[in-house]
Amino acid sequence: MKYSNKQLEAMAQSLGPVLKSRSLVGYKAAVNMRAIMNALADYTVYKDSLIREYGAEIKDDDGNVKDFAVTPSCEGFQDFLRKLSEVSEVEHDVRIMTAIPDDVIGVLSGEEIMAIDWMMEHGEELADGDNA
Repeated sequence: MKYSNKQLEAMAQSLGPVLKSRSLVGYKAAVNMRAIMNALADYTVYKDSLIREYGAEIKDDDGNVKDFAVTPSCEGFQDFLRKLSEVSEVEHDVRIMTAIPDDVIGVLSGEEIMAIDWMMEHGEELADGDNA
């Protein structure tokens, strides 16, 4: 299925807590994370270069630059957003492993299940609300 860079970033972020699960759904989450990160590789490099170009330096206590951050108060914030938006909707064909309710019931919390709803298979009876 095709997903945009923006969608893939959100999907990767939602997998964080599930990756800790030592279960089938944790395995599926790990496989999905690898596929997503592979698809996002060039986008991530580009985004990082924009952050360095338009962001402010973050220094440690010794005055050494340890990172960069882009915030609305940065001078180039609008340019950063414009350039990032040019590539955020680029789509990639990514094969996602899905999970069924039996994979997650008793393994994940409701909050975790909601976070990975995009990788859940929903039966027709659930989609219609008959068994809810």
